[in-house]
Amino acid sequence: MNFFSRKNKLGERGFTIIEVMVSLAIFTTVMTIAAGSILSIVDANRKSQAVKNIVDNLNFALDDMVRNIRVGSGYSVNGTGNLLNFTSQQGVPMTYRFSSYMHSLNVIVTAASGPSYQQQLTSNQVVIDDMHFFVLGTTPGAADGQPQVFISLKGHAGFGDKLKYRSDFFLQTSVTQRQLDQ
Repeated sequence: MNFFSRKNKLGERGFTIIEVMVSLAIFTTVMTIAAGSILSIVDANRKSQAVKNIVDNLNFALDDMVRNIRVGSGYSVNGTGNLLNFTSQQGVPMTYRFSSYMHSLNVIVTAASGPSYQQQLTSNQVVIDDMHFFVLGTTPGAADGQPQVFISLKGHAGFGDKLKYRSDFFLQTSVTQRQLDQ
């Protein structure tokens, strides 16, 4: 006696092997598409989180620079424009330098009473391709007003094999010296 040919008490028959195979094929197809969609969402979330962390790092570095430059004085830029020298509010000589070798933004602090030190401001996931400083109005007491420092930087951020998660950026900002009340 065959299982599929046997009738139940209500007189109905079971599923045929073809019906079971077709329903399994449809179920497998739907689940494969759903799993692919979920994996795409997870991948997009990873990229979004990575880019957010990198942008936060770059924002922190630029914010630190802007604060120090704003209250500093005696700005000067080297010939290539990738190095800014100034004196901090505490009278300590400081230098912001773009290192094309390391593709990073560094601050060099030269303390009057101690040795110099260098600190990398950007993480290794932030790659700066090009950076320039421009200074306008550096003559004290001149009619050209308060000194302004313009910062322009271009680069990309990312991580993973061959920078799978890569985002390019181009930032420009200007900083006007804040003259303290005398």
